[in-house]
Amino acid sequence: MPESARAAVIEEVRQGVTATHGGEGTGRFTDAERMQLAAWDLGAIALHLGDQDFLFGDEPTCADASVAAVLISCATEFFDTPLTGLVRQHTNLVAYIDRMQARYFATVRWPNWPVLEAEPA
Repeated sequence: MPESARAAVIEEVRQGVTATHGGEGTGRFTDAERMQLAAWDLGAIALHLGDQDFLFGDEPTCADASVAAVLISCATEFFDTPLTGLVRQHTNLVAYIDRMQARYFATVRWPNWPVLEAEPA
């Protein structure tokens, strides 16, 4: 693309991406609204789970595989996100995550990658 047209094309693409993002899903909401929606969703899961071991009783189902995967990702200890705190507010969700990880990921070991630090300025 010619240099003279590059800035205009970049701006047009950005506007298109912004319009698409705002027209679907959570892109229509502010950060605060997205966090409120997440809090409500987590509360609903915690309420449904109650004191059961799994979402629908004593044995895990496909729903547990899906829900646990999302909860494990949201509550990760590897990143500091607001979702981590929201999940960890629910002791039954933390216990659920621990059960699912012990049952399905007990032998999984994360690689011990070296942390890359920026060169001093």
